[in-house]
Amino acid sequence: MRHTTNVDLSDQNTLALPSVARHQFEILNDEDLFEALACCRQLGLTWQVMGGGSNVLLPSVIENGLFRIQRTAIEVIPLNTKCVEVIIGAGVNWSEFVQWSVSHGYGGVQNLASIPGTVGAAPVQNIGAYGVELQDVFVRARVFDGLEGCFKALAREDCEFGYRDSIFKRYPGRYIIFDVTLQLTTEDHLFVTSYGDIEARIATQGVSLQTIYQSVAEIRTQKLPDPQQLPNAGSFFKNPVITRDAFLTLKQQYPEIVCYPVNSHNVKLAAGWLIEQSGWKGKRKGHVGMHDKQALVLVNFGGADRNEVLAFAQAVADSVYDKFSVVLEPEPVVIPAS
Repeated sequence: MRHTTNVDLSDQNTLALPSVARHQFEILNDEDLFEALACCRQLGLTWQVMGGGSNVLLPSVIENGLFRIQRTAIEVIPLNTKCVEVIIGAGVNWSEFVQWSVSHGYGGVQNLASIPGTVGAAPVQNIGAYGVELQDVFVRARVFDGLEGCFKALAREDCEFGYRDSIFKRYPGRYIIFDVTLQLTTEDHLFVTSYGDIEARIATQGVSLQTIYQSVAEIRTQKLPDPQQLPNAGSFFKNPVITRDAFLTLKQQYPEIVCYPVNSHNVKLAAGWLIEQSGWKGKRKGHVGMHDKQALVLVNFGGADRNEVLAFAQAVADSVYDKFSVVLEPEPVVIPAS
């Protein structure tokens, strides 16, 4: 276990928010965790976990003990001729894992290509893209339960996954994810290609694990700014889910409204379309603004702190509500200072 103090996190979060961790603990195994917990108790600190810093809003100072899980092992367990279970350490880079799975012929996560962050953070948000969510392939997670003080395995049903939601997000500070087990397939016909962007790209290339992966990676590169060039946290707002009746009312007033069916009772609206129609695409206030090519992406033009980001995001959400009576919720996790 490595314990460092006053760690600058400015280049470790994709929004490039200025932040310092008073105490950071790098944890590789169970023994490291218990040592870190003991150190926190001795110092009178609570603890919290941060992954790759791609979907968080950091305060200027984090007084709590900040845990960074460094487990990077990958283990494959064949189940039969059609599928395998893969146990991935929480510290593995998610994008690199997807690339690894495709290169080994394992399908199931190719639509989730190029999503930044770590494997351990993926269940927190129940990450999703292009018709696939993590819960679709999730088997279990090995976690430390801070409330009960022990390790346990949480199956998919235990995690209470929802749209960009899970038990890990609803109870921050309780669970530390160490390993994630996914079930992937070796069959070459179980693909989700119903999104227009993907269909157009594979029309001439043929449908395969590699072409879908490559298509998604190219689409994301074109649509989302590189955080190294323009700091951002990807899609800043969730696509709001409303009742079908509410949607039909909006549809009468805004015939071009963009939506995705959820079930017979609910409809998901495109948050980017709502934001653009409210006049925020490409709009900037101070150091913060919405991207001029993708209205769903909030960017830091340099010099912003968390308060400025939150104030700007609230102004966007208020504007959308005033126009459409639809509530926008941020995706990033707000990490407390203490």
